[in-house]
Amino acid sequence: MQGRKNFQTEKRYLKTLGELLKSHPREEGLYPAFLKLFEEKNLKAIQLPAKTIAGFPDIKVSQKDGFIIGYIECKRPDEPLSKWENTEQIKRYISHFKNFLLTNFISFKHFVNGKCVQSLDLISLEDLEKGNLQKANLEGFFNLIQEFVNYQEKPIQNTEELARALAWRVRLLKSSLEEELKTNESLKELFTLLKKHIIHNFTEEEFADAIAQSLTYALLIVRTKKEYITRTDIISDIPENLSIIRDIFFEVLKIEGKELNWILEEIENTLNLFDITKARLTPDELTIHFYETFLKSYNPELREIRGVFYTPKPVVRFIVKSVKELLKKHFNLTGYSDERVKLLDPAGGTLTFILEVFEEVKKEITETRGEGFLAGYFKDTVLKNFFAFELLPAPYVIGHLKVSQFLESIGVKGERFGFYLTNALEFEHKAVDYLFSHEWAKDIQTADRIKREEKMLVILGNPPYSGISANNTKEINDFVKRNYPDCQSYYEVDGKPLGERNPKWLQDDYVKFIRFAQWKIAQSGKGIVGFITNHSYIDNPTFRGMRQSLLKTFDRIYILNLHGNKRKREPDENVFDIQQGTAIGIFVKDGSKKGEFAEVYYYSTLEDEKLLKREEKFGFLEENSVESVKWKRVNPKSPYYFFKPVSEDTEYNRFLRIDEIFEVYQSGIIAGRDKLAMHFTKEELIETLKEFISLSPEEARNKFKLGKDARDWKVASAQQDIRQTGIKEDNIIKVLYRPFDIRYTYYTGKNKGFLRWIYPEFSKHMLAGENLGLVTNKQVSSRYSFQHAIVSELPTELHIFETAHASAYLFPLYLYTSDGKKVNFTQKFKDFLKTLYPQQPTPEEVFYYIYAVLYSPSYREKYAEFLKYESPAFPFQRT
Repeated sequence: MQGRKNFQTEKRYLKTLGELLKSHPREEGLYPAFLKLFEEKNLKAIQLPAKTIAGFPDIKVSQKDGFIIGYIECKRPDEPLSKWENTEQIKRYISHFKNFLLTNFISFKHFVNGKCVQSLDLISLEDLEKGNLQKANLEGFFNLIQEFVNYQEKPIQNTEELARALAWRVRLLKSSLEEELKTNESLKELFTLLKKHIIHNFTEEEFADAIAQSLTYALLIVRTKKEYITRTDIISDIPENLSIIRDIFFEVLKIEGKELNWILEEIENTLNLFDITKARLTPDELTIHFYETFLKSYNPELREIRGVFYTPKPVVRFIVKSVKELLKKHFNLTGYSDERVKLLDPAGGTLTFILEVFEEVKKEITETRGEGFLAGYFKDTVLKNFFAFELLPAPYVIGHLKVSQFLESIGVKGERFGFYLTNALEFEHKAVDYLFSHEWAKDIQTADRIKREEKMLVILGNPPYSGISANNTKEINDFVKRNYPDCQSYYEVDGKPLGERNPKWLQDDYVKFIRFAQWKIAQSGKGIVGFITNHSYIDNPTFRGMRQSLLKTFDRIYILNLHGNKRKREPDENVFDIQQGTAIGIFVKDGSKKGEFAEVYYYSTLEDEKLLKREEKFGFLEENSVESVKWKRVNPKSPYYFFKPVSEDTEYNRFLRIDEIFEVYQSGIIAGRDKLAMHFTKEELIETLKEFISLSPEEARNKFKLGKDARDWKVASAQQDIRQTGIKEDNIIKVLYRPFDIRYTYYTGKNKGFLRWIYPEFSKHMLAGENLGLVTNKQVSSRYSFQHAIVSELPTELHIFETAHASAYLFPLYLYTSDGKKVNFTQKFKDFLKTLYPQQPTPEEVFYYIYAVLYSPSYREKYAEFLKYESPAFPFQRT
């Protein structure tokens, strides 16, 4: 490098810059000055390709061996840096890039770890254009560039920092893959095949997301074995028996796009900076634990939509050791290593449960036969009898790589675990000989055969739970509704239809997975299911048919309610970072209770004040198993078959329920986007409507902060709904949005339009003329006493009482028809009134009596337990 007195390199930079400026180029036309400057310093400066992702600065500077030094964002020389320094773009760069230079080619700001460490004005634009280079601060420029290139990025020392560093880079990789998918025929074919045969509602964005995650995690796993990696190590280090994964990655890595390779290089560099020795985790533990940490930084919404949550080890261990004890006690087996055990995890994720079971098998074989038998036993027995399914490509790849690590550690090489990329809830796929590869086509057929035919003794895991089910095909939904041998429909109870007006909770993913496991065990004639799931099925009335069905199929049911339900305001911590409470359910079918309902055992962590914290629950799970928990015996009875102790009162059960009194009722209007649709004044609503339809869908989405489209509400559809009707005053209606909170909204009479759901055939009864409506919940979602009742003259919004979980129903007093209005009482109730009262009360008197009962302190106190779980019921006294 030249001596400090001559500054020849710096002078040549200025001279080159001056020459380039004469043609009045755009800023990228000036990049060659920088590229040449760093080349003369024996460094490599790379210009980012066309800015399609806007996630990286303009230039990356690295050493010849590829180690990244820092990044440079360039602006035009006639634009002062002060104009840009506080923009969101530059703030993001300063935050993301630890060594960052902001420049307009003549002024410079150097940022290290988010702080400006040096500023410099090299020369004025006027002097540069006139060639007055002697006025340049060459020494200052030399020193600034030296500080920039001498920066050494510190190693990443913990998983949280690694997750943050990877998260935004993987998001950019996803975006780049989305762009590539538009023109790359091989990627298109891969996406189409996945969508057609495995994930039917797969989007291009989700596909790109899955590949980006999988590539990154595969590199992380390779990195745990090597001090330094490149992306090609994915191909060379993935076992040959995982050819499907190799095929997918090979298609991506052969893409020649500069932008894609730029981002992959970034990910490589980040992983190479990771100091595994400082992570406080072994390489195996790192690959098990890191995915959840990464998802928190990368895309928390994905976990909610697909139910992707890392299952804490204490939960996994409790289920695995409990199932083992039950195998010994009720099936006379030695444990998981018994050759008669066939096992499935139908929602395998990253195979946390499978690996824990593998550890148990390893321990059992080592203790009984010796370590020398491990490889042979796993190869000949375990790999033929144990299976797992997964719907999402990223966990599927991660799980396979983790299991391969385990198998290699016990001497099993070249063998593949039966882990299949498939939807456990779909049974039939058309036979195909070739699906991107012959092996992949064979995999899908093998998975379908296992679902239909293989008799499982153990089914365990953590199935996804999402009220907005990602598994929403007719085939899957009907699976919950049908009757099968020894497997009653969840939509029946006591031989009659369930009769729920809106049984949507039965479409939750976890319910479908419990149903699948129940069906498989019924098919086998015996076995055990061990799941951790949403805990709503324990006592929610909607699940009474499900509970009766499980009581008929199984002989023993153990429910460990871990609570943590923030939506019900339960006063404890969840074992996951989610709002919904959870429970461990273990279901045993050993043939001992033929013709009788299962014995049900229940334990609630809320009953012990020492089990409110997450760590306290983990300690409890580590120290206990199904054999040591102090269960309470429950005796589930018709009509609800609760899986927890509840008080009984035959008097309340003789009362008439609200849905036996009112003939027609419905839940309230669903706006879809409340801030857009509900307004305090008519004028405010009209102005919003005018602006909303004047914008493009994306402009409207950004302007009104509408977020992503949902299944039943889309920006474009909402705009089209208004444009078709025009903005008419007749369509503006009042809605009781919250108690005593009246808002204005625009009602076109169409579902999935401006309003998400309006029930037009029902809403007309509150819009056609004067009316009264009783608004109440059919059950209470909070742990507090019943307080959900109000009278309205207007249509009401769905969540008038609670903004989540529980729906409010509107029971109108009158119905409007073409023949006029009539009272909205059932014939059963009308006949009941005739037998009870010689002088008939008016409809209004009955209505007011019902409302008064709901506000009676003695009624609320005496029947508090029933009002939590059941529709309100009313005592009528004979006169």
